[in-house]
Amino acid sequence: MDDQNTNQNSEKNTEKLQEISEIYNPQSSNGGENVLLVDRSPIDYYILAFQKYAQFSGRATRSEYWWFYLVTIAVSLLLAILDSVFSIPFTLLSTIYFFASLIPSLAIQVRRLHDVDKSGWYMLLNFVIIIGWIWLLVLNILDSTPGANKYGQNPKVVK
Repeated sequence: MDDQNTNQNSEKNTEKLQEISEIYNPQSSNGGENVLLVDRSPIDYYILAFQKYAQFSGRATRSEYWWFYLVTIAVSLLLAILDSVFSIPFTLLSTIYFFASLIPSLAIQVRRLHDVDKSGWYMLLNFVIIIGWIWLLVLNILDSTPGANKYGQNPKVVK
């Protein structure tokens, strides 16, 4: 009796592992080989956001989102320091960078919301003081929706 239960549990576990494997590692179009996205450097994620300058469709991973914002904050601080040290009027460097990074910032936020299966309109939560900010932070921290959703394939998988 124990052997039979063990075999049934083993079969159920094997089926469940297969389901999970298919969700997180779908067959790619190149030869049916399973391929996972390799880790990139923070600068790669930053450059990727600028390459997708005004792409509001699709999905962005947590790493892509958070590394972009971390590098953006670092660059902004560096430019603010340079503005101050060189007495540049109207914080010119910081202002130029702000406008140059505004659209990529909005686009990556929308793609990040798509990754957790939410509409880009959730960005308007920024206008709801404190509660909206906290909810948007929670949405940005959540892991990707496994598999495809209405906004596209999971970006953690390379095709």
